[in-house]
Amino acid sequence: LGDPVVLDASQSVDPDYLGSSTSPALSFLWSCVSASCAGVALNPTASSQTFPTLPVGVNVFQVAVSLRGVFRNVTTTIPVIDGPAPLAAITSLPSPKVRA
Repeated sequence: LGDPVVLDASQSVDPDYLGSSTSPALSFLWSCVSASCAGVALNPTASSQTFPTLPVGVNVFQVAVSLRGVFRNVTTTIPVIDGPAPLAAITSLPSPKVRA
């Protein structure tokens, strides 16, 4: 319920090519590394993933970003709790007092 979840690795760069206009293309490989997201459909080689919903539980995803066979992995954890969203109240603050 609510906004989709987006995991985005598209801004990844090879530090050897920072500032260069000839940076080679990176490769991406996404995977689920927890039981709760085992049935979640992935586009494993895309630079980002969008999920309309995720299952209840602790969803752990990993992306391996590679260039010429050198990999760097990043893992992110997305906990999903079953139940209503928490309520928040916003109240106004009293006017500040100014000394003359």
